[in-house]
Amino acid sequence: MRPVHKANKVWLITGASSGLGLEMAISALRAGHRVIGTGRNIAKAAADHSQFDALGGQWLQLDIAHKDAQTTLERVVANEEEKHTGQIHWVVVNNAGNTLLGAAEDMSEHQVSGYLQTNIFGIIRVWKAMLPALRRHNQGTLITISSIWGFVPKPENMMYSAVKAAIESLTESYANLLGPLGVRTMVVEPGGFRTSFPGNNSKADGGVTDDYKEKISKWMDIVDAAGRNPNMVNGDPNLFGQRILEAVEGTGAFDDIWSQQRSDKALRIQFGSDCYGLFGERLKDIQTNYEKMAAIAKTTDVRLKRKCSKERPSCSLCARLGKRCEYIESTDPDGHPTSPTVAINRSEGLSIIDHRNQVGAYSHSPSDASNTTLAQGPDKPFPISFFLDADFLTPLSSNGLACTSQPCFIRQSALNSLELDHEELCEGYLSTIHQWLPIISRKRLMTDVGCISSTDADTDADADVCLPILLLCMKLCTTSLYQRHRDTTLYALVTSLCSAAESAGFVSLRLLQCLVILSVFELFHAIYPAAYLTIGRAARMGILMGIHDRNRAQQLFQAAETWTLREEQRRTWWAIFVLDRLVNVETNGMPFAAPEPCFEDLLPINDVDWDQGTIVGSEHLYAKVFSSSAATASFAMICHASHMLSKVCRHREAKKTSEDTEQLFSEAKQLHLTLVALHSSLEPQELSLNPVQSISAPRLIALAICTSARFILYNMYACNEPSGPAVCEPLALELQNISLAGVRYLATSISPVIARYNLDCPFLASCLYHAATECAWFIQEDHEPEMYMALRNIVQGLRDLESCWGVAREYLHLLEKAGVLKLVKF
Repeated sequence: MRPVHKANKVWLITGASSGLGLEMAISALRAGHRVIGTGRNIAKAAADHSQFDALGGQWLQLDIAHKDAQTTLERVVANEEEKHTGQIHWVVVNNAGNTLLGAAEDMSEHQVSGYLQTNIFGIIRVWKAMLPALRRHNQGTLITISSIWGFVPKPENMMYSAVKAAIESLTESYANLLGPLGVRTMVVEPGGFRTSFPGNNSKADGGVTDDYKEKISKWMDIVDAAGRNPNMVNGDPNLFGQRILEAVEGTGAFDDIWSQQRSDKALRIQFGSDCYGLFGERLKDIQTNYEKMAAIAKTTDVRLKRKCSKERPSCSLCARLGKRCEYIESTDPDGHPTSPTVAINRSEGLSIIDHRNQVGAYSHSPSDASNTTLAQGPDKPFPISFFLDADFLTPLSSNGLACTSQPCFIRQSALNSLELDHEELCEGYLSTIHQWLPIISRKRLMTDVGCISSTDADTDADADVCLPILLLCMKLCTTSLYQRHRDTTLYALVTSLCSAAESAGFVSLRLLQCLVILSVFELFHAIYPAAYLTIGRAARMGILMGIHDRNRAQQLFQAAETWTLREEQRRTWWAIFVLDRLVNVETNGMPFAAPEPCFEDLLPINDVDWDQGTIVGSEHLYAKVFSSSAATASFAMICHASHMLSKVCRHREAKKTSEDTEQLFSEAKQLHLTLVALHSSLEPQELSLNPVQSISAPRLIALAICTSARFILYNMYACNEPSGPAVCEPLALELQNISLAGVRYLATSISPVIARYNLDCPFLASCLYHAATECAWFIQEDHEPEMYMALRNIVQGLRDLESCWGVAREYLHLLEKAGVLKLVKF
């Protein structure tokens, strides 16, 4: 949202006469904002806190529990708007409240009613008075000061927990209404702070029930002690006020947070280490309960008393209910079924497509055609002339093989397994995987997803059938639960849907992106050989579409209608190239699936302009020098590094067969010089084991890939035992010295720093593994302390990745098997 000038930012803070409310007011005043602070006894507040008046604050006598509070605040709004010309950014902070200890059954109705007047109805009165002003100005900030006990129920003060949970829910509901109108909403959940708040508690007027006495009385004693001695807790009220100011102004850490926050969602903020720990434990409890309910949650759905229509591959009723269609199969004279069964199974609420009986589908005689229906394909058939006689080929539109006007079980199966909020799923992907593999246009994705949400996607003839599968792939890659991914239902569903879409004849950029994201999941969770095969499928489809070479390759589709679509095609192909090189780093004699780039190929544009949808120029891959400018501080760096890795891998294969050692050594030296030049363009000016400067994920990934390429190159020439034909001794010695020095430098100065940046990015795992093996080699030779330290940092980096990406776990297993982990102690 657009920032507002300080002179037009007016704070209304209830309960500002002490504690956190006062600290928020002081911080806002020091920043030059206008502040109106309410209190029930402003004369005492003014006497106790002269700093508030000195800084220009205005006290307002107000008790939000009184019914006239709304009228009083409406007059305040009118007076302020008379003073200002133009827009006002109101910052409304509901902070007033108190705590009530004890069990609900020990409280009289009179006590509960009075408590609700302040803590529920009082807040609603503030909203009634203030929200019309925020809506009128189409801007503002609404802040609810809750408590960690609003999210984590506390039985000893259950009434306090209940009202805080209620206002949190109300605030989040208002966020959905106010966000589109330009109003930011925050729910703040503090832990324990050093204020007088604990001492201002009330207790159940009916005493404490004997059965609860031990637990509740103990808590009451703790709260009373905290009231007498605020230093029992760690929270600093002054810092709380500063953080709230930063949240309102969008500065400090909140700059990035707000840029990723949806406008119609309330930002939940936890302050205090005690609060953050309790919040995490509560989330785990909720997740555990969610998983327990997976098997029974849908067992109460209404079952319609309709029969299976026996349509193929499945009827819509059975697909929706998660049942398997029952067919009477025709058989051949040997008793074998002559028609395929495409069954849709349900497991843990997710659809899995069983293709086991599709294998013989294409071998049936024409007479069986009426009895056999495969997955519904695109409306337009694939142009057979593409393979039989290209002279008769007319390129199709870009979505010519992506859409169908008929009900499609592939699309419907994917939609059935998606959450209702598709945009939230996309935002989760764009804020994680997209940061280091930005191949998807945010603008096009959100437009397409909006069409899914606003139409019946199963009958929309213009909808890409594979878009829901792409959303499932995003969900697969961003799931936070690590299990044995090969066995998860979602993984089985995604692989089945991708295969079904290919078999049905769909060919589109969205399906290609499905394969790319699926291969990312497989590659970085070490699911082999699936990862290798999926990348190969993606490369084949990209080549079929002609996006690898627009100038010379046969084109299945017409040229992209927009600049954005062409850039997205380019980025998707580059991703395939990058993944293909990574999956082949350790293989021998296996050809690449994606061909080398053409001489005139362009690099992707910088990621900032890409995400904003800005049209800018692209740099050439084969430039004379490597650029280190901000314009290429993006995915293009990863492409550059992967291209050099590809050249090193090809040199490795050539070295096995070539007898022209002089040419090989000359080429190796040139590769070394080029890699050093690339390395220099990627490496920040100052790298340290305690990084204080930020480095973009793409730059660090490119640096890791470049480092891996150098390790591979140096390993070929660092050995002191000759192999193969006779070599040119001076050149061999020079290369050996270069290689040994290079390995030492990369192992001790570069790889540990890459590990310490801890970006949770799986692209780093291969580099760290190579570095760990090199460190171990040096340690076994001469036990250098520097190598021990480097190895410790590198192994810790892999352990940090292990919790999110299975490939890191497998690398650690290999290091343990090789005895490397025994060399370091933690």
